[in-house]
Amino acid sequence: MIAAAPTLNSLWSRLLVEELVRCGCSYFCISPGSRSTPLTLAAAEHPGLQTVICLDERGSAYHALGYARATGRPAALICTSGTAVANLLPAVVEAAQDGVPMLLLTADRPPELRHTGANQTIDQAKIYGDFVRWQVDLPCPDRAIAPEFVLTTVDQAVYRATASPAGPVHLNCMFREPLAPVAAEAPVETFSDYLQPIGRWLHAKAPYTRYASRWMLPEPSELEMVVHKINRARRGVLVLGMLANEEDRLAAVALAKVLRWPVFADVTSGLSLGESPRDLIPFFNHILFNEAFAKAHQPEMI
Repeated sequence: MIAAAPTLNSLWSRLLVEELVRCGCSYFCISPGSRSTPLTLAAAEHPGLQTVICLDERGSAYHALGYARATGRPAALICTSGTAVANLLPAVVEAAQDGVPMLLLTADRPPELRHTGANQTIDQAKIYGDFVRWQVDLPCPDRAIAPEFVLTTVDQAVYRATASPAGPVHLNCMFREPLAPVAAEAPVETFSDYLQPIGRWLHAKAPYTRYASRWMLPEPSELEMVVHKINRARRGVLVLGMLANEEDRLAAVALAKVLRWPVFADVTSGLSLGESPRDLIPFFNHILFNEAFAKAHQPEMI
């Protein structure tokens, strides 16, 4: 059970692993180490995935590469910090060159322990250079950071790894002590408040975020799912970014008329010119700066 995690490190790791599984990544290649303990335990405890222990990181990376070549699905690699991360590079290069999906979950020291002389304290951010499709330096688990951040980062990572052109994606995961699952923090039940914003996700089986394909029209089943979710929402917000042409602008205006939701439109949308939605909220960013207003008017769908 995710909410029963003994530490915040464990909780974030369980969220990360669970969302990877929901996104279709259920094969984990693990090279154990001290700093990666939260990730390793989260993967070992999850009933919906298969784990393979590879003591050699280079061999583990090539095992993941072979799995993805055979199945077309990315494997997740877990390794500890420092030179262990560097040993993944040869397979990462091959995955990048051949368009093979791969997810790299590398454990790391917190910022204050980087560059402190030991081999395991090297700077791991962007260590794979241009050979990854996307990379994120995940902050140390912190209650000030919403749990949605973990889920949406995983969703984007899987999308970047599998969308054309497919390839490796690097999530560099920083952890402070305690690494072992000891109850060194507040009582377990206090996590319920922290997880409240993702209550629906906790009781569902689908990923937090779904991405439509860039290269083709959505399938009818995908459109039906979107319509179903919209119809269930009592409070929604329509957010409009850059609209590339007049056709997109007219479509956005038509959608706004049907939904009758408040419209937050970026200046690049072009909706300040010509016909604009009746429910367009000008200067919406200033409204959202009011914490009381934002909390009282949280939408069910964006």
